[in-house]
Amino acid sequence: MWGLANLAGESATLRDKLLDKDILALSLNVYYRYKRTMKMDTKRTVAWMVNNLCRNKPAVQFHKVKDCLPYLQESLRESDTDILVENLWACAYLSDTGDQAAKSLIESEIMASVVSHLMSNIDSLAIVTPALRTCSNIVAGNDNVTERVINLGVVPSIMSLLNSQKAAIRREVCFFFSNVAAGTENQIAYIFQYPNFLSSLKKIIMQDEPAVVIEAIWVISNSVMGGGIDHVRKIIDSEIFEEIFKATPSLNNKGIAVVMDGFREILCNAMDMLDTPKRLPRLCELYRQEVERLISKKNDPVLEELNKDINDLMEDLEPYFENSQAQIDKKSSIKKSGYRED
Repeated sequence: MWGLANLAGESATLRDKLLDKDILALSLNVYYRYKRTMKMDTKRTVAWMVNNLCRNKPAVQFHKVKDCLPYLQESLRESDTDILVENLWACAYLSDTGDQAAKSLIESEIMASVVSHLMSNIDSLAIVTPALRTCSNIVAGNDNVTERVINLGVVPSIMSLLNSQKAAIRREVCFFFSNVAAGTENQIAYIFQYPNFLSSLKKIIMQDEPAVVIEAIWVISNSVMGGGIDHVRKIIDSEIFEEIFKATPSLNNKGIAVVMDGFREILCNAMDMLDTPKRLPRLCELYRQEVERLISKKNDPVLEELNKDINDLMEDLEPYFENSQAQIDKKSSIKKSGYRED
């Protein structure tokens, strides 16, 4: 079993050949037949086998490995860390195979176990990494499975990992929240209720590695596009887009497009606000300084088209900005005259 498990881990081709030879069924038969007297080392070998039969790219076809779900549900109760880590990685690989796998992991209550292990072992990188990856992959699915993961109560624990010492963890957390932010307005509202959410993302955008920064920008851009007016206003007031614009030179063209998509949506929402946020005119100015200047050197038709849309919106909003400034000046004059507004 150990030898075959090593072969399964070498490549997707060998993995699939072994699955076609029913090696998963044979391994699980051995496990179920002898599990009461099986030595811990042998249990670890079974976990190693199941893990390797689920891993590698291209992803395994879920129907070939779905029979391991009862095993995973049972063995995730094991106290042995090595077995637990192997099984959590198996869950992570399965969660990346499509909607049917995500649905099965939730309905079998495997996800409840994964979340429980993440929440109770928040300081263990070996456990948190595969558990977090599983959660991230699941919420990348439809809004229903995202809601079910949120309802498991995992968000506060994942939120705390935004300040992890490991860049790979911070990146995975941002990936998780970018997928939640791509969901419903209520799901966006749920993550926005945490007071340090935007400030933690802002800190990442200001000083983190480029791979982490772009994931954090995805969170903000998706929140703007899927959230309500209140969420857009919070994003503007947090001054996070100022930092996003400053980070733009470190991004590739796709990342710049993400920034521009988010900013265009902010401008589209501006007319629906009761009053224009004071920072928005300054934000438009900063866009021209930091982003538009960069685009002029890129010679990218997609970015140029986005820039045209944004400039048209900014031009449409200029009278609105002027009117808002006049209202601000009027209010300031009234206050100086000794009147108090209700």
